[in-house]
Amino acid sequence: MRVALATPGERRMDVQRYLSFLRLVVVSAVACWIAGWTSHALQPHFRGSASWQPLAGAALALYLYYPRTSWRAIFTGSFLACVIDLVVYGSKYPHPVSYILLPLLHSLGPLVGGRVFSSQARGSVRFERLHDVNLLILGPCFLVAALFAGFEVAASRWLGGGLVSLEDWIRVWVRDALGYLIVAPLILVWLSGVRSRAWTKPAVIAEAALGLGLTILTGRLAFLYAPSEPLGPYPFLYMPFPVLVLAALRRGPKGATLTCFVLAITVLIQPLRARDGLPLSPNIRMAEIRWMQLYLILGAGMSLMLASVTRERELTAEALESSERRAREIAANLRAAEQKARTTEDLYRRAITAANAVPYLRDYRTEQFTFMGEGIRELTGFSAHEMTPDLWESLVREHVMRGAAEGLSYSDAVRRARLGELHFWLSDALVATRDGRERWISDASVEILGEDGKPTGSIGVLLDISDRKRAEEAMRAAKEGLEGRMVERTAELEAAVRELEAFTYSISHDLRAPLRAIEGFSRILEEDHVQQLQGDGSSHLSRVRAAAIRMDHLINDLLIFSRLNRQPVSRQSFSMQILAKDALEDLRLEQLNRRIEIRHRDLPPAYGDPELMRHVVRNLLSNALKYTRNRELAEIEIGWELAKGETVYFIRDNGAGFNMAYADKLFGVFQKLHRFEEFEGSGVGLAVAHRILRRHGGRIWADSAVDQGATFFFTLPSAPQASELNSGAV
Repeated sequence: MRVALATPGERRMDVQRYLSFLRLVVVSAVACWIAGWTSHALQPHFRGSASWQPLAGAALALYLYYPRTSWRAIFTGSFLACVIDLVVYGSKYPHPVSYILLPLLHSLGPLVGGRVFSSQARGSVRFERLHDVNLLILGPCFLVAALFAGFEVAASRWLGGGLVSLEDWIRVWVRDALGYLIVAPLILVWLSGVRSRAWTKPAVIAEAALGLGLTILTGRLAFLYAPSEPLGPYPFLYMPFPVLVLAALRRGPKGATLTCFVLAITVLIQPLRARDGLPLSPNIRMAEIRWMQLYLILGAGMSLMLASVTRERELTAEALESSERRAREIAANLRAAEQKARTTEDLYRRAITAANAVPYLRDYRTEQFTFMGEGIRELTGFSAHEMTPDLWESLVREHVMRGAAEGLSYSDAVRRARLGELHFWLSDALVATRDGRERWISDASVEILGEDGKPTGSIGVLLDISDRKRAEEAMRAAKEGLEGRMVERTAELEAAVRELEAFTYSISHDLRAPLRAIEGFSRILEEDHVQQLQGDGSSHLSRVRAAAIRMDHLINDLLIFSRLNRQPVSRQSFSMQILAKDALEDLRLEQLNRRIEIRHRDLPPAYGDPELMRHVVRNLLSNALKYTRNRELAEIEIGWELAKGETVYFIRDNGAGFNMAYADKLFGVFQKLHRFEEFEGSGVGLAVAHRILRRHGGRIWADSAVDQGATFFFTLPSAPQASELNSGAV
């Protein structure tokens, strides 16, 4: 059995997920433990049970803030926080199972509350709608808190604790509900709410400070002498309610949750538990704490409901204002679109009029023109009211269908258009006008579809193209005349080619025969009768023989030049590297007694006639070797470069060079920039290279300076669909 091993990327993702899980566990544990710490540090405990449970509210807020995929980490963190809380502050139950059972209950309660709330919530939880507040009160605060209060009382009874009565169950229920109602909205609203710069303004900060101060003052006064019954005759008992209402109306959910939290701390901190295990003050009775809890639940619920209703009304007003603004924008856009449509329609009408075009609409159901432009009178002599499809077809003498309807008759095109088989057609019609004249009229028509997607008619444009037809006829006649002249010119060119071939034959045979005789008899005189010559006769005879040999070379080069000009170009991909290497090996055999350094690496392949290009490379290399003859060390470099997407080959030497002022004479026939006595040659080699490259569609040029060497560059067109080559030095 083969086990698939995780890839490095999968292992990194696993490590990242594990670290994210641990980070959220730590955050949840710290947040829940800090919230639980307040229940020990700021308020009394009765029979080992706190009067409110901020830890439950913090855990519920975390469940609702993070996605469900993170709830396992939050549950682990809250469970650890509960365990640490019991370890630090001790458990009231002697059984060690309490260190697991109670944290489990305290962690499961917020988890179930989060599931209940999130299953019915609509979008993000910001308590900006009354639905969210009602859901919080009915779900976590009422049902979940009551259910898990019963579980905790049952667990306490099983563990031998003091929570056994109905009153204990109510107190635990209210304790958890108070944590859910006050702490969870505070965290969610301030974490999930939209960030606003309004809370950073000095006036808002001053208002918030004043409101919190009034909350603390009225909260202290409300329970300065705690009544035994709720809403009793004590007058200061009602003072915090206007502050809660004002905070909810002025600052919405943020102001309401913050004010409720401060009021809860202020109210519950007053009956501090005795230090060092001393009993509570006899003036603080259990009923008074219960009424404090109910008082806070009433105030927090009322404030949250009022804030959510206020904020919901504001959101509705904003949405209504946005809708009205959007409606105004749409209306303005519609007016602009209507104006643009009218302008466009007017432009089209003017354009059609300027083009002498006649628009029309044809209904396939009635077989009538539902609209015909008034310009039809100028085209045919019939008015728009007189023109019908039957009249139009009777006026047509000839139809030339084009486009998708090419090859069809006009009636077949109309029939196929009715069936939806032809969506668009073009035709040229020869039409007889009312006065007996004939016009060529172009008809461009496109179908109009009904609601069922079937064609119901067509819209088209009629245009007088008589001038175009006359121009086409004139062009056709001119083309026929041009073709005739081309036949004549081709015959003349073929005759000239035959004459040129005859001339070439004459040069190669008739003219070279006397030269060979002169050279042969001169050689015989030099070899056999040189002693009979007196004075300068021997030197004159040598000059005659050298001139005959040079003339023979000139004629031979001229024949090569003429033959290459007529030779067809057979293009194919070939190796420039192999071609240059072969040329170098042939030329090196003629330079055995010289010191020559040749630098070259791989050349990119080329596209052209390899036989013709062999002449180009051989001539350029031969020139490089010839003009470096006077150098102690001849240096020749063969390379290439990429310039503007074009492959440029070059051959560089350190020879005699030339003056760039005469560069325009380089590639002419029999043009030489050096005297024959210095460097032999006929002056045809570069002309041959230039002619071959020009026939390929390429270029050749040079760069040089006197006594600084020369560089000859040449290019060839790239092969069809050839991929680009990377630049390289050779």
